[in-house]
Amino acid sequence: IVAVIDGKLEITKGTLNVTRTDCAKVYDGDPLRGDRATGDRLVGGHTLRALDPITEITNVWESGKAIETRFTVVTADGSETVDGHILADNYQITHIDGVGVLAVTARPITGSTPSGEKIYDGTPLVGDQAVTCTRGGLVKNHTFMVGGSVSITDAGTRKNDFAIFVSDGTDNVTVNYELTYEYGTLTVKQ
Repeated sequence: IVAVIDGKLEITKGTLNVTRTDCAKVYDGDPLRGDRATGDRLVGGHTLRALDPITEITNVWESGKAIETRFTVVTADGSETVDGHILADNYQITHIDGVGVLAVTARPITGSTPSGEKIYDGTPLVGDQAVTCTRGGLVKNHTFMVGGSVSITDAGTRKNDFAIFVSDGTDNVTVNYELTYEYGTLTVKQ
């Protein structure tokens, strides 16, 4: 004898803890996006995708910003649905707060000033204010800017050590660079 009893099948949502991943890079003028995370109980073939707004920073001084980006579950090919059902609806998603920060580190460069010399004639030898990048490189559309001038009148030598900073065309962005100086020498001979 077989008895058939009507029943109900119920599938409960799986728990999914999303941990945002620290992101870091050397300054390049482009935003660093907090769009990476791991999930502790993702079903095979499922992955995480960041939702807008995505936490981002561009400058060194913004480093340490907590990633607040939210994530959803998608298939490996990026689809949010399977057979017309929203994939994320199968998960109870918890975002772990206080984990995941963004960090932009200073771009290492060396700015070099030229040397110059002349025979003493009672007039100052003024240092050339041209600056070249001899190690690393400036970000596109950034330029060296200078402040002040250096000169020597009497016989002797001194460094061509005027102030150097980096501009993006509008603002002083030197804080985004680890700037090393190689100063030329100004020489007045007797």
